[in-house]
Amino acid sequence: MAFDIEKNVKEKRHQIDVETPPDNLWEGIEDKIDIAQEPEKKDYSWVWKVAASLFLVTSIVLLVLLVSKPGDQEPQLASLSDISSEYKSIETEYISVIQMIESELKLDEEHRKEFPWLFEELEYLEVVNTQYREDLSKVSENEQVIKPLIDYYEKKIKILKRIQLEINRKNNEKDDQINI
Repeated sequence: MAFDIEKNVKEKRHQIDVETPPDNLWEGIEDKIDIAQEPEKKDYSWVWKVAASLFLVTSIVLLVLLVSKPGDQEPQLASLSDISSEYKSIETEYISVIQMIESELKLDEEHRKEFPWLFEELEYLEVVNTQYREDLSKVSENEQVIKPLIDYYEKKIKILKRIQLEINRKNNEKDDQINI
């Protein structure tokens, strides 16, 4: 008893050639279509809210850490005048001599190019002086820190006078070349 498709189609031809299917058949198909069209939607909006909150909190924490970083604050630099009036008068005298020499020199970029070694010494001297002044603010009156600070002013005056001599020597050489 083999199943004969052709015979089965000929017998049920009147049911196959119908333009509208039976009502109960179409309702079953519609039910299956509705289920297939409405997949469960998962709400992931909370994930975005959590991510935005974490980003905001992290940004604020980083901003606060970067703005209030203790290493970025300028250290308090002490000076000789902070120790006593005697040291204050010594420091004031040195500062006035240095200012007088610098005003006479009128240093510019051309001088820096002509005598770079002298300006490098001045820059190094400033770095060392800054370190000693930081140390002085930490240890109060200490001869081991006070002497180098006085020495700083003396060395700075010597270097400025050396620059002055070099400038005068160079100007004299120019004058000699003009006179020749």
